[in-house]
Amino acid sequence: MSVTGEGIPGDVPRSAPADTVLRRLPAVYAAAADPGRAAQDRAYMRDVVPFLGLTSPVRRGPSRTVLAGVPRPDEADCTAVALRCRRLPEREHHYSAVDFLRRDVTYCSSGFLPVVRYRSGHGDFFVRKAVGRSRREYAKTDPDAVRAFVAGHRTRLAPLSVREALRNVGP
Repeated sequence: MSVTGEGIPGDVPRSAPADTVLRRLPAVYAAAADPGRAAQDRAYMRDVVPFLGLTSPVRRGPSRTVLAGVPRPDEADCTAVALRCRRLPEREHHYSAVDFLRRDVTYCSSGFLPVVRYRSGHGDFFVRKAVGRSRREYAKTDPDAVRAFVAGHRTRLAPLSVREALRNVGP
């Protein structure tokens, strides 16, 4: 993956699993959408992005449907899913990318860090929180790697992301 001077990923790798996920995701989520809840979510987030009105517990069922039969991804697949979901307008698609990565980030090397950095500089509260939570999940398998990542990128990470990442492992 190439990264532009502004730290924005330039190209998205080809990926059959990402093609499958992105073909299924919008339709499956749209079928489960709750317009009333979506309006509440939009109001809560001050109309920053559109919502489908899917809470995390409700989103889990459709997410399992989307991922059914999708093979375990490699790093290029994780990159493709994360970046392509991030380009979809509704926030639940962004959350889906985080869920996907939480499940499969152990298949990624340090080469995946530019993707995490692109999400980590985001100004939105919930994105910053998700960045930290994804690191916190990874810390369950490799706490030293998370500590090292946070130490090396502390100036770029939002304080909220740092707190979430180190919540269970300490500095």
